[in-house]
Amino acid sequence: MNGWESKRHGELRRSLFVWNIHIDEAHRGRGLGRETMLLAENEARRRGLSYIALEVSGANTTARRLYGSLGYRETIVFLEKQISQARSDQNRARSDESL
Repeated sequence: MNGWESKRHGELRRSLFVWNIHIDEAHRGRGLGRETMLLAENEARRRGLSYIALEVSGANTTARRLYGSLGYRETIVFLEKQISQARSDQNRARSDESL
């Protein structure tokens, strides 16, 4: 775990926020991610916090499966769309034509 911040306010509650976890590829599949999250839970308890929050890429199915097995639930979903400038220029031209 690269670090964490304590007492981040999210979803209207104080929580320990897990900032970044990286398990080296050579050490994956040994339960180190699970152990790290259990360590984070103990740290949250030590600090008197009742919640842990984190962000995970939607494409990271392995991590999402781990967090789900530990009782985490999704609370926020971010969406993005890549747009091209060429189409934007076309839409602007059409908009100008309708004026």
